Amino acid sequence: MFRSLWFRLVGTLVAVIAVALVVVTFSASLITARQFGLYTIRGGQVWANQLVPVLADRYRQDGGWQNAQEVLLNPWQGATITGRHFGPIGQMMTLDAGQTQPVEPDADMWSAMNIHLVLADGSGTVVADTQNDALSGKPIPPDMVGQGTPVISAGQRVGTLVVLANAPRPIISRPPDNFLFTTGRSVLLAALAAGAVGVVLGTILFRRITQPLSELQKAAETVESGQLAARVPVKSRDEIGMVAEAFNQMTARLERQQQLRKQRGGDIAHELRTPLSVMQGTIEAMLDGVLKPNKTELRNLHAETRRLTRMVEELRTLSLADEGQLRLEMIEVDPAGLVEQVTHAMRSIAKERNIQLTAEVDRRLPVLHADSDRLAEVLGNLIGNALRYAPDGGRVTVSAHSGGGNVILSVSDNGPGIPKEDLPLVFERFWRGDKSRSRGSGGSGIGLAIVKQLVELHGGKVSVDSTLGEGTVFRVSLPVDGPKVA
Repeated sequence: MFRSLWFRLVGTLVAVIAVALVVVTFSASLITARQFGLYTIRGGQVWANQLVPVLADRYRQDGGWQNAQEVLLNPWQGATITGRHFGPIGQMMTLDAGQTQPVEPDADMWSAMNIHLVLADGSGTVVADTQNDALSGKPIPPDMVGQGTPVISAGQRVGTLVVLANAPRPIISRPPDNFLFTTGRSVLLAALAAGAVGVVLGTILFRRITQPLSELQKAAETVESGQLAARVPVKSRDEIGMVAEAFNQMTARLERQQQLRKQRGGDIAHELRTPLSVMQGTIEAMLDGVLKPNKTELRNLHAETRRLTRMVEELRTLSLADEGQLRLEMIEVDPAGLVEQVTHAMRSIAKERNIQLTAEVDRRLPVLHADSDRLAEVLGNLIGNALRYAPDGGRVTVSAHSGGGNVILSVSDNGPGIPKEDLPLVFERFWRGDKSRSRGSGGSGIGLAIVKQLVELHGGKVSVDSTLGEGTVFRVSLPVDGPKVA
């Protein structure tokens, strides 16, 4: 289970979400603390502007800052301010003109508002601090004094009121009712909720991804056990769906090849058994004295021997081509001359069958870089196949022309044609269009397979077009420069 793709995907998602949660929570906490600090500094500056007149007045009354700490902690104790006053937590309230109201602010209001104020005298030494006298008696940097609000008394600067930023403390150490703690907890809970939703949705999504892969794995195991009929359902058109479709096509080809291999074995046995049976029967009859050795019987035996030899040679050619060990003797070949040569050699067979065999060639064809003997074998097989299926008094035409940088050789006949469903099979070994023909008249079924192998070795392509009742055309397209070397 722990090695499954689904588990690894979900584990990766959880790890990514966890890292994202930590980063988001930490970043949000820092940003919130920083912005809150800026907010409190701005609020403290507003208070500083309000406190400066009170501090200046107290300085004039006392003649110094001896009561500065008490004044800063509770600047309006016993004081009356006309027109405005501050509530228990320092909230400014406006009164009607001419009204006065005593102010009794809360002594902890600075801590409640998270405002840190320090009062420095003329020399920059802290004389009062709203945070328990923590900085009293210590100097503050000149740049910080320059940013503070000056306290003016009798036209002279007697002090500076500075707003300091509180050093942020960890949120979890704050009281539960603290703003930053509450905000951080809300961010954390929201991030955890988003992460949980992400894990649930990711798990569902990954299940949809891994389920077809599981089905594909089971189908592959079924094929491995020898059951090539296994298929997987194609549920989408994405990459996984394309893999499933490719797997189905692969298993279909494997199943077909297995069927052809079984059929091929039976065909080979049948092809060899027929002439061997004829030869065996003839020889046994001669040995028994039933038949006398004469020219006719010996001629028949010789024909069967030649057929066996030709079939063995064809099978050997196919085997060498399959193994990539069939070597071509590449030379410059005149395609027009080759077509006329092979056509001329086949005219005697055409004449015996009362078939008109003609050649139509373009004398301006470019020279091919090819194996002359193998191309002659290709044309001979195609013409021989056409002669076998052309009707009595029919015609077979061999042509050669150029197009698209290739030389195109074609052999056409006006025979019965090939059914559309059989066209993909014509180049399979031991396939014959007319199953009723004998092996002697219908051929061994290897010739077209050899044609395909030899043409592809030359870097070309062979195709077939056929119409029932009208005839068939085989086309061979060969590159002028010969096969490309990988």
